[in-house]
Amino acid sequence: MATVETQTRKAHVADAVHLPMEVNADEKYDDVKVDEKEIKEELDLYVPLKMDPNIPYEENPLTARAVIVGILLGALVNASNLYLGLKTGFTFSANIFGSIFGYGIVKLMSKHCHNWPILGGSFGPQENSIIQAAATGSGGIAGIFVAGIPAIYRLNAIEGTPQENFGPLITITLVCSFFGLFFVTPLRKFFIIRVARELKLLFPTPTAVALTIRSMHAGAAGAQEAISKLKALSLAFSAALIQRVASYYAIGILYDWHPFTWIHIWSKGTSWALNIESWGWYWEWTPAFIGSGILIGLNAAFSLFGGAILAWAIIGPVLVHYGECIGKQLYPEEPYWDSLYTFASLKNLGHEKPSPRYWLLWPGVLIMVATSIAELLVQYKVLIHAGKATWKAICGGLNDFKIKFTGKSSAYLEAQASKYADDPNMVADPARPEDQVPMWQWMLGLVASIVVAIIVFHYQWGMNPGLTILACLLGFLFSFLAIQIGAVTDQTPLTAASKASQLIFGAATSGKGYSITDAQRINLVAGGLASGAADHAPE
Repeated sequence: MATVETQTRKAHVADAVHLPMEVNADEKYDDVKVDEKEIKEELDLYVPLKMDPNIPYEENPLTARAVIVGILLGALVNASNLYLGLKTGFTFSANIFGSIFGYGIVKLMSKHCHNWPILGGSFGPQENSIIQAAATGSGGIAGIFVAGIPAIYRLNAIEGTPQENFGPLITITLVCSFFGLFFVTPLRKFFIIRVARELKLLFPTPTAVALTIRSMHAGAAGAQEAISKLKALSLAFSAALIQRVASYYAIGILYDWHPFTWIHIWSKGTSWALNIESWGWYWEWTPAFIGSGILIGLNAAFSLFGGAILAWAIIGPVLVHYGECIGKQLYPEEPYWDSLYTFASLKNLGHEKPSPRYWLLWPGVLIMVATSIAELLVQYKVLIHAGKATWKAICGGLNDFKIKFTGKSSAYLEAQASKYADDPNMVADPARPEDQVPMWQWMLGLVASIVVAIIVFHYQWGMNPGLTILACLLGFLFSFLAIQIGAVTDQTPLTAASKASQLIFGAATSGKGYSITDAQRINLVAGGLASGAADHAPE
């Protein structure tokens, strides 16, 4: 990944100075003088990107139009993530989508509404970054609605319908969002400034977004490139929308392909073909699945496919063959279709032999829990770095406090704080002090969000304050894993983190007198709070 990012930035440098991509820093050209230091800084992944000097200065990039457009684009992605998450288990960030579509929308506003007080005005890369940040924030709150909340309703662990529980659903969303927002604020300085270079944190997608925004605002050529990207996104969006709508009127042609059912019909009743069909081996041509496969990459795609073959082509049929699991006939009264079964039933559990789906559920969960625990153990370096940085920062604060009230400095505290300040691996902070969030603001917000979380989870979800605080601590811990792993692999282990939190809360609530329903509800909402808060960390 580092090579890819370096080559990408190298290409931009080569374009900027009109040199071929394979140029080296020590090559000399008579007609072009290249600043060796400038090239090295440009190829350094941890140095902020340099923008075109001809771009006008943006005095106030945080505009109303940027926030509104970003929220609307994020809401669109959020709705898509709900569908994708419930269908595939994956959700995706809105940053690339927001940056490109935001560019196209606001560029049109600045061009055709230049005299309007809110919609008009110049448009630059910093405002474009605000758009993608707003889109990423508003598009990144679907996690709890594709895992914990649906599970609560499937288990009947809460009374009423989602419409009747609209208030509690809104409050749990707000708690997860604001709690994650406040405690992640100081983690920006830790991961991006303190340890990014030492831990080789590349942040692949954010880097790609930054390069995209810079290229789109690089004069006429950048504008043309942005239009091309916008056209490609619009074409893909339109094609997916048309295909999905048309598929409802052409099932079997544009949507579900059931080749084994076709074989059964063509051969006038071949039972082996229906047996394969019963295990779910058919193609569902959905643009969402195709897009998910493109985004998750080959490693994840092969893992999913391998798991499907292992479960539904080997383990499941063997369990049914030896009588450990059963399937249920879908059409027992119709001789032509009496070989069609379902092996995914979750009814009458405890009263009859389970289905393969129920049996396979537990090995799958065990694998995910084991993975989450392994992630915690493997990423010990992050926790060690966090502990060291926190300790040194505390020493600096205590030393300043001592100087203020006693006029004397502590040699030990000063030595510890100086180690923190003089770390050679630190990245220069591109944000001015006046542009950064003051400590008192995020600390006050963090305390307030924890207090609100305690109240909301106690009165609306039946969880005592101790368990709520434990969920907050787990959310803080999982955020370290989400940022570090996401910065390297571009995939955040929130599913594994959620399973780990559920395992911890299963032990915490065991033997405490909770009914099964109450224990299930507390387990799920606690896991939702921990993973939902950590979901905001990589953003």
